Amino acid sequence: EKKAEQAKIATLEKAYKAAKAASVKTPKDATKKAAYVKATDAYAYAVMTAASLSAKEKYPRALKLYREAKKVSPSDKEANKWIKTIEEIYRSMGLPIPK
Repeated sequence: EKKAEQAKIATLEKAYKAAKAASVKTPKDATKKAAYVKATDAYAYAVMTAASLSAKEKYPRALKLYREAKKVSPSDKEANKWIKTIEEIYRSMGLPIPK
């Protein structure tokens, strides 16, 4: 199960990197920008929910990815929802929110 999860994350990371590269190459292309945001959200969610990753690994990594998606698309509902949730988790534990 851990192997399958890691393979899924690796596949999503590859898709994220490809979508990001395509979007950076043609920044005015709305379709590529949307694909980049969608790929970033999917990758972030897989990282955030991965049972094989520790909380110290997954939450800062997912938060960084969701912030990246939000930077590209400030109205991204998925990113906004999860950024708020992850930050609330850190606050509730009295921990500093990762940059």
